[in-house]
Amino acid sequence: MVNYLTNEYLPSENKEAKLTPEKYINACNLVASDIEKILKEKDIDVEDVLMVGVARGGLPLMVGVSHRTGIRNCTSVQIKMNKSDNKNDYGKAHILNGQVDKNKKYYFVFEDIIYKGQSINLLMDTLGEDAEKVLGIYTLVLDDNFEATNVFNYDLNLIKPCYKLHQDHWTYFYWEKGYKV
Repeated sequence: MVNYLTNEYLPSENKEAKLTPEKYINACNLVASDIEKILKEKDIDVEDVLMVGVARGGLPLMVGVSHRTGIRNCTSVQIKMNKSDNKNDYGKAHILNGQVDKNKKYYFVFEDIIYKGQSINLLMDTLGEDAEKVLGIYTLVLDDNFEATNVFNYDLNLIKPCYKLHQDHWTYFYWEKGYKV
C-alpha cells in the first residue's frame, strides 16, 4: 500500500492539473517532516544519507527538501522514458547518466510524478542490493491508477506521494513550459 502524505487531488480542468508554487512549498514541507521523523526514529545522522533526485523532475523537490532538512549530500540520476518529448509517449525507461554514491548507508529518492513506476523501478534495479537502503521514495504527484497498473517491483510502502492525480490527466509544474496562471 502506498503511503500518501496527503489525500489531496490536484485540481484539474480539461484533464490538465497544475502544481502551483504554494502546493510545491507544501510538498517540500510534508516530505521534510517525514524524513526528519524517519531520521529521528532510526537515529540516523544526516551525513549517512544521500538524496537522489530523478532528473529533471525530481530535482526541485529534492533541493527544497535538502534546504529544509539540512541534508547536503545530493545527487541526480537522469532517466528518460523514451527518445521523444511527446507527453503521451511513455516508452521504456533507460538511464542517460548519473551516479549514486554506494558508500552511503541510506537513500531518499525524489521524483516529480509517478504513473506506473518504470523510472523508479529502473533506479532501484540499478542500485541492486543497495535498494534495501532506500528509506523513502517521494513524488510530488502519483497517478491514482498506479496501484492497479504499476510495474514497481519493490515495497509499495516506500512510495510517498504528496498529491494524487486523476488517471489520464496531465500535470503542469509551475516551473515548466506550458504552465499558465
